[in-house]
Amino acid sequence: MLCPKCGQKTKVSGVDSGTINKRFRKCLKCGYNFVTLEMVKADINGEFLEYMATVIEFNKKTFNT
Repeated sequence: MLCPKCGQKTKVSGVDSGTINKRFRKCLKCGYNFVTLEMVKADINGEFLEYMATVIEFNKKTFNT
């Protein structure tokens, strides 16, 4: 995943798993913090249909890794 601010690589610093996975990310260059919501859709037989990811901007000084 690339940083929405500077376009550089990010790292995952935490995950909240469930039906929709929430990944907490931090840019390796500018330090910007953000969250992605990720979901995989499958059919009734478990066959992969679609992957969706949404970026939620989230830049708090208290967000650490």
